[in-house]
Order: sequence, then structure tokens, then C-alpha cells
Amino acid sequence: EMSLGEAVASGAVGSETMAYFLGRTSLFLQACGITQVRFRQHRAKEMAHYAQDCWDAEALTSFGWVEIVGHADRSCYDLEKHSEATGIPLVAYKAHDTPRSVQAVACILHRAALGKGLRQDAKPAGEYLEEMADKRPEEALALGAALLASGSATIRVPAGYSGGEEKLVEVTSEMVSFEKTTRTEHGATFVPAVVEPSFGIDRILYTLLEAAFYTRPGDAQRTVLAIPPALAPFKCAVLPLTSSHGLPEAALRLSAALRGLGVTCRVDDSGAAIGRRYARMDEVGVPYAVTVDPTTLLDASVTLRHRDSMSQVRVPLGDAPRVVQALSRFPHQGGFMAWEEALALYPNVGAASVDEGPDDAA
Repeated sequence: EMSLGEAVASGAVGSETMAYFLGRTSLFLQACGITQVRFRQHRAKEMAHYAQDCWDAEALTSFGWVEIVGHADRSCYDLEKHSEATGIPLVAYKAHDTPRSVQAVACILHRAALGKGLRQDAKPAGEYLEEMADKRPEEALALGAALLASGSATIRVPAGYSGGEEKLVEVTSEMVSFEKTTRTEHGATFVPAVVEPSFGIDRILYTLLEAAFYTRPGDAQRTVLAIPPALAPFKCAVLPLTSSHGLPEAALRLSAALRGLGVTCRVDDSGAAIGRRYARMDEVGVPYAVTVDPTTLLDASVTLRHRDSMSQVRVPLGDAPRVVQALSRFPHQGGFMAWEEALALYPNVGAASVDEGPDDAA
């Protein structure tokens, strides 16, 4: 194992940008509850023609290791191909903090001699020679030395310069020369590179559901869908213990307060045993349940149950909406509360199974 920084430094990962997206993908999948993940680099023969580095995030499922996210370092391929086809430079400019003196190679075209000697090939050849001096200065200096030594040289001008086709042309020392210069540079242009992360949402969703599903120990009929609270469609169930004594009305007021904070919730006032209603919510992935019971009307408190541990705390009714809101955030979000914090802050009233409610557990 190694850190992303070490992977970049060793060359295992091709760039810091790729490493950044691999790290963000790992954090995202962990936040989704997908923990059995590995990253596999493509072999050279697997690589797409446009990519210089590819990594797949694979998750372990009942089908084996399955690719759920792909990352392709496309480098400058896309923009360079567009530029070649359109003749329009697709570049970005970055200004330096302070001006810099840089060594460069200047291409000195003697256009009269170039035009006389090459005629219709003069323009594409001139563009090619100027680009050579700018982007490949060592090659330009070598060509200049060859021209001084022999007076002429044959160069291959690729297709695309001034819309022309690929051609071999002969240039002479009377047409072009190259010399080293020093210039002040205030910024630089570059072709942006592209890293393409591709997330298979259907595969991620399937993997999430498979990873979240389990049965309570000792009873295969008690199924649980342990979706992380931040991803659960419903964060909380509101359960009036009975349908009398004003409990359903209190439950509706509580559900309105939860929704007012953006906390999605469901009210189950079906009258079934409270343990059975807990089980219903467990199997559809609702992470928390708030039970409104006769004690609520006496001391304005409710029982808050945690799906995964089945542990319960007694929370003041006025605190319950914000506590559930905090419990339902992602860990990296501000205001996040872990269930262990709730256990430390509020009285623990024991665990409740599907066979017992808050009164039984107490």
C-alpha cells in the first residue's frame, strides 16, 4: 500500500490530477457504504487509443469484482484533434506571477527566397518551421546547423498546415535560419489536459444495495437495508405508539417540524405493534425512528431508535428534529453528528428489537 502522493512520485499513477480523482472516488464510494473497493490500472493493450493512463474502481459483489467507475487520462488528445481539424488553437493562457527571462529559438524566414523556391508550398512550410522553433527548439537548432553545413535539407511538412497535404520540401539556408534568443515572458499558453471520470450510476446503486442488505443474526426473516443515513430516501420514521391520547396528532406535528428542516420522514400510524413497525422501516432502509408515546405528553420527550444497532435514546421533543437532521448528514458536512455522540448526550433506554417497543425496552 502507498499514499496517492507516493503513487504519483513513483510513477504508478501518471499525474496528480488522476490521483486527485482516484482519491475523490474512493471517498465517494466509502460515503455510499461501498467499502470493498480496489483500483486496477489498465494494461497497455487494454488502453483506449485516446488515453495515456486508465484506472477502474472495482467493487466486490456476489458476481465478483465489478467495474463501477472508470478514470481515463485523455491528456491533450481531444483538444489537439479539434485544433488539427479546425485550424483553431484550443489553448489556455496562464500569467506568471512575475515576468520571466526565457531562452528561446527564433525562426528567421526570408520570405522572398522562400516564396520563390517553394511557391505554393511556401506558406505551409513557413508555418511548420515557425512551430518547430517554438515547440521543438532543439530540432530547429539541429536543422539550422544542417543548413549551415550543407546549404539545404529536406523536411517533411505534415498535412494540415494552411490546409495543405503532407509533403516533402527542400529548404535552403537562404530561405530560413534559426538563432538562440532571450525573451521576457509574462505568461504561457498550453493545451489543457483532460481526466475523464465515468461513474456507472446503475452499477453503483446495485452495489450499494447489495452491500447494505443483511439479516439480523439468528433470524433470517429479519432483513435490514443499511443504507447510509445521508443517502436514505427517508431519514426517519415517526411512530405514534397508539392511535389514542393525542399521540397521532403529536406525531404529525413532529413530522411537520422534521420536514421543515428538510428531513424526509414517514409517519406509520397503522396500529401494528411498535416492534413490527421498526422492522418495516429497517427493511426499507430508514435509519432512524422516533416513537411518540404517552410519556411524550408528560415530559415532552421521544424515543429515538438507531436502525443498525437497535439502540435507543430519550431525546427532548424540541431537540428531536435537529438531532435527526445532524445524524442524517454526510460525515464531512458541517453539523454532522455520529450516533455514538447521541448515545453520549442523551439517556440510553436500551435496544429495541422487532418484538419490543420503547416501553418494553425500558
